[in-house]
Amino acid sequence: MFNMKYAFYTKKNNDKIHEMLDKIKSTLDKDFIEDIVNPEIVFTIGGDGTLLEAIHHYIDKIDDIVFFPFMMGHIGFYIDFFPEDIDKINEIVKNKNIRKIPMLEALIKDETYYAVNEFSLGQFAHASAYDIYVDDNLLESYYGSGILFSTTYGSSAYNRSVGGPLVDIDLNAFVMSKIAPITSRQYSSIAAPIVFSPNKIITLKYNNRRHQTLTMDNQIQKFDDLETVIIKLSKRTVSIYTREKFAHLQRIRKAC
Repeated sequence: MFNMKYAFYTKKNNDKIHEMLDKIKSTLDKDFIEDIVNPEIVFTIGGDGTLLEAIHHYIDKIDDIVFFPFMMGHIGFYIDFFPEDIDKINEIVKNKNIRKIPMLEALIKDETYYAVNEFSLGQFAHASAYDIYVDDNLLESYYGSGILFSTTYGSSAYNRSVGGPLVDIDLNAFVMSKIAPITSRQYSSIAAPIVFSPNKIITLKYNNRRHQTLTMDNQIQKFDDLETVIIKLSKRTVSIYTREKFAHLQRIRKAC
């Protein structure tokens, strides 16, 4: 190992966090150098929310970073390590047991946005109307509070709360679920979520061009006069240190 650059990311600022940071620093081999601008490893301390924030913070450099999350929060579907694992940091890094987490991407007005769990789109306080195309073929004209796209990992989050399916994380796929759909003579929505294969491209064309809100995990972006949104499974992934066995379904069962 030679000059491995690292950074820390945490939302909390208390004595317990500072104690963990100091312990990690003192445990790391001498080849580790702190660099918050261009890190190769980002240690997160918190829960899944902290990890997701760190991913979005470093999204422009995501291809060159591996995240090493420590659980200090309430929800940790992505997190394998706890404070008692700090003594094993150097061994874990050397073993390179890294899991690649899929992302979705949304193309809006020549800008690309990314999500690890899900995108949601809508006005939410008012219904939105848009046509949904799959590979340029019209699937349906939809009217409702919003629409949700999730990765297989994100299928157990917001997606599940709107009636979407739980999808095995080893499947290469993504999910589209509706948020409070409204059926009328003009709009007849498919009354079920859809699991898409990885190469499908979904295009949303808005019929009422009012302001729209895009949520990407725990980030929010608002748009005025939105016309078209293109959603697909990204070729980019997030790299996360994990244990040899990543028991995702067991974690979901415990959380239910």
